[in-house]
Amino acid sequence: SGCLGCHKIGENGNTLGPNLTTVGERLGKDAIARTLVNPTPPMPPYRRLRSEHPEQFDKLVEYVASLKGE
Repeated sequence: SGCLGCHKIGENGNTLGPNLTTVGERLGKDAIARTLVNPTPPMPPYRRLRSEHPEQFDKLVEYVASLKGE
């Protein structure tokens, strides 16, 4: 979904946006979904993904929520 273009997960990615390595420890699925739909710029919104491909959006939310470090 392009997250690593701006975010770091573990040793991979970039540092423009917040590090997502342990984001699942701080945010629940609902908060992650809200952030993906109404993000803080310059992060792009994922509204279109949610409306056109809801299963893919849900999988993205599940993945991000699973990020709890090593």
